[in-house]
Amino acid sequence: ATAGDEFYLRTRRGDGLTHSPNLTWHAPSGAVVANVGVGGDVNTFTVTETGRQLLTVMTPPDDPNPSGAFELTLLPVVDTSANLVLGVTQSGDITSPGQTYRYAFALAEAKRLHLDVLAGDNAFTVNLSGPTGSQSLSFYDYYLGAPWLDLPAGSYQLSLRRNGDDLGPFSFRLLDFAAATPFAPGEEVGTALMPANGTTIRSFAGTLGQHLYFDGLGTAGGT
Repeated sequence: ATAGDEFYLRTRRGDGLTHSPNLTWHAPSGAVVANVGVGGDVNTFTVTETGRQLLTVMTPPDDPNPSGAFELTLLPVVDTSANLVLGVTQSGDITSPGQTYRYAFALAEAKRLHLDVLAGDNAFTVNLSGPTGSQSLSFYDYYLGAPWLDLPAGSYQLSLRRNGDDLGPFSFRLLDFAAATPFAPGEEVGTALMPANGTTIRSFAGTLGQHLYFDGLGTAGGT
């Protein structure tokens, strides 16, 4: 294996063992990369040194059984990187456990953005890192109306992955509030949502203390 390679480790404890075995991953130098219990998915590990890696599995000395079984699967992880453009739909498919999609974008000035989730369930996790640090949310947070993102100018990376070894497709876009379509109070507004589960952003000029009534005129074409 080569330094920087990523692998997803899946383990299962079989029959004949009272206690869970312990798995240790050793780098070529002998340094310990990971030390975990056998019995479930252990997520993604990164190879720290190029060369032949060594995995040892041992049960506690007080296990009374003469023999036992375990299963071990090591899956290579191939991540995807791309540039993100505000307002443009990004789509992909998590086809292997631990896979991550990384999207890079830069803001020349401060922006207020909305993550518009178009496809994907609440097993998807989004991490946004940039000048002010990082923050994580799930797709489900945005289905529930998570707050917008107030971001200063700078370079950003949005990483998207699924929890555990779940697989599946996704689709989203980052919408810029500055691109909202303006309207005047009292004006009838009709908009075709494309796609139907997408978000449209409108804006109007209001004054402090102004009282408004939202008059929903109905929808068409939805289910």
